[in-house]
Amino acid sequence: LSMIKKGLMLDISSDDEDAIDGGAGAGGRLFDNNLGGTRHSISCEISTDGINILKEDLHVARNGIKDTKTGEFILNICSDDFEMKEKLGTGASGNVYKALHKPTGEYMALKSINVFDQAKRRQLVNDLKSLFGNQCPFLVRFYGAYYEEGNVKIALELMELGSLSNIVKVILKHRKEK
Repeated sequence: LSMIKKGLMLDISSDDEDAIDGGAGAGGRLFDNNLGGTRHSISCEISTDGINILKEDLHVARNGIKDTKTGEFILNICSDDFEMKEKLGTGASGNVYKALHKPTGEYMALKSINVFDQAKRRQLVNDLKSLFGNQCPFLVRFYGAYYEEGNVKIALELMELGSLSNIVKVILKHRKEK
């Protein structure tokens, strides 16, 4: 474990799989271990202005997602664009809120993911890879993401009927009643 002053890199590495809990404090490169005990880096750097996902060449910042190769913002949204409404629920990787996107007047689902939680961070990377590369009319629409106080907020299409599991529960309930 080596620590450097704030704003610079904090590297955490160890051969002991229990030595690393995935947290890097206010900044740093985060290493996660696989089940075999071999150190594996998911190549994320967290700083006060966002999270870099190095393998994907993406930086999720306070004002959207930036391509780190070109320096251009790909999807430009920020917390000022949203008026938070009620909490919709809690999923595997974080809380989901209903929010009004003020520039368009459209309601969206904002999924909030804590970047300092190892399991949630892995899910965040998977979510962003899946959503970013797969715009499809049969999948929930992805509007972008931004970083705010240790959390990445992912803006998604609001599904008025809830999750797929909620719909299945309603259908099964109706079948039992018949």
